[in-house]
Amino acid sequence: MCEAQNAMGVRCDVLLNLSQSHCEMHSGHRIGVPSQPDKILLRLQIPEREANDLIQNAGIPYVPRDFEAQDEKNKAEAERLGVDFKKFRSEGGSGTPVFGRSGLKTGISIRPMLDELGESGFTTVNYHIEPSQKPSMFYIVIVFSSDSDEEAIGLHERLGDYAYSGWRYAHPWVHAPNESGVVTHALNLLFQMEDEACKIGLHYNSGLWGISDIPR
Repeated sequence: MCEAQNAMGVRCDVLLNLSQSHCEMHSGHRIGVPSQPDKILLRLQIPEREANDLIQNAGIPYVPRDFEAQDEKNKAEAERLGVDFKKFRSEGGSGTPVFGRSGLKTGISIRPMLDELGESGFTTVNYHIEPSQKPSMFYIVIVFSSDSDEEAIGLHERLGDYAYSGWRYAHPWVHAPNESGVVTHALNLLFQMEDEACKIGLHYNSGLWGISDIPR
């Protein structure tokens, strides 16, 4: 993904080879330095029965979502940023996908990313379960923050089992600074698998994101 961003902090969505940093349009006259995220939302999709077990037996908080209100908020944000609300997803959004509309569909390990977040000063500040728009599916949401003023909490061991699993589908999204100047990136993960079977490692790479082959 091209590293250029406009004055509002919206990233260029041109996909590149791993050896490239800027697309042809922005090569030689880079527009903006990519904003470093203040928060990263790790969203791991799980079936209803597993969500119920985590809520009832592990005490993981459940947070309901108002999808209509969130949709209106996303539309307003897209309008503020001057981006096409439905450019990448039929349900709409204001972010830019790092690996294109389809994301990554080979077995993905996020262990490299989690290690790099710790090295970059990110800590866990919240976790909860929330509903998905897909019937009978839910998300584990783990919030990482680089703000030292936010209280760090230990990650529940049951959630660690999910975070350190492999995933068949990974889709990182980068967002421009909101009206308060906070930059959030989100990583959606679907279809849990054994980490040992993953072929690709996902890297935080100082907010630029990247991948590497995992030797087996």
